[in-house]
Amino acid sequence: MTEEQFSQSRKGQALIAILQRPGVIDRIVAASRADRPAVEAIDAVVADEIGLLSDPEKQAAGRVMKRSVGNHGLRPVKKGQRVRGGRVFSRGTVYREITPFGDPAPFAAAAVAAASPGVDRFQSAHEILVAGRRDPAMPLADVDAFLRERRAMWGEP
Repeated sequence: MTEEQFSQSRKGQALIAILQRPGVIDRIVAASRADRPAVEAIDAVVADEIGLLSDPEKQAAGRVMKRSVGNHGLRPVKKGQRVRGGRVFSRGTVYREITPFGDPAPFAAAAVAAASPGVDRFQSAHEILVAGRRDPAMPLADVDAFLRERRAMWGEP
């Protein structure tokens, strides 16, 4: 069963309606942050309102779910994780909010500044790394050491 076929079915329409309810995406995000499958957040509601799903319907429901949560900035990171107390779903995908460098604004600003003519490549790389590093507590000396190591590897002074 394709995602489109499922989406047009009665069960598919009911699942889409569940995913559009206020607070449902928040529960899915909370489950994802807790490293739990997204379907775990809606399993009981699906069981009560839709009932059991065949295996092809479950697979199509997973694709519908992936598209829905993808529109909210979530991306799959683990597939086939066991659903606790699943009445409809036994396994599901864990999603994560994808923000590669946290707040993209400082990273983008540093990248633009670094692309300006006349800026030393080392300084450019340094600014991008500092703005985009994942761990703000990382000492600046570690960034500098990393850049020195890479420059040596590339044969630069």
